[in-house]
Amino acid sequence: MTKNQAKILLMQRIKYDPISSSGLTDLNGLPVGTLNHDGYWLIASKKWFFSVHVLIWEMHNGPVPTGLQVDHENTNRGYNVLSNLRLATQAQNSANAGIYSHNTTGIKDLSFNAKTQAWRGQIMCNGKSHSKTSKDRSKIENWLIAKRNQLHGQFARHS
Repeated sequence: MTKNQAKILLMQRIKYDPISSSGLTDLNGLPVGTLNHDGYWLIASKKWFFSVHVLIWEMHNGPVPTGLQVDHENTNRGYNVLSNLRLATQAQNSANAGIYSHNTTGIKDLSFNAKTQAWRGQIMCNGKSHSKTSKDRSKIENWLIAKRNQLHGQFARHS
């Protein structure tokens, strides 16, 4: 059995339920899926694991086109309500990421250089780095918001 065949069989045994913790239930209404260490809900079928958010997207919209991913608009990987899911490129999905855990400024893409006593904003987009440096933190914060909006549009995430 191929992975695609396993997915087809699985999708015949589950249904979308936005009230369920994972977003899916079996045909008897019992929640299905396992929350993994990265915060994604997974469901197993045969020897494969399937991401619940992708299954939900495909139940309602068909296969995810090549080169696209299913993005959680609010960045909560476990919140699989259909209205929170959208198609995105890898770059758009990355732009929609929240603040990294090692961030010490509390502002996405902002860092402080103690040696130069200057703030730096840096955004990556399609492999290109965009940066600005200033002694004025608010100037860099405002630049970051404007630049994210310019580069990422509806996928811009400021926090």
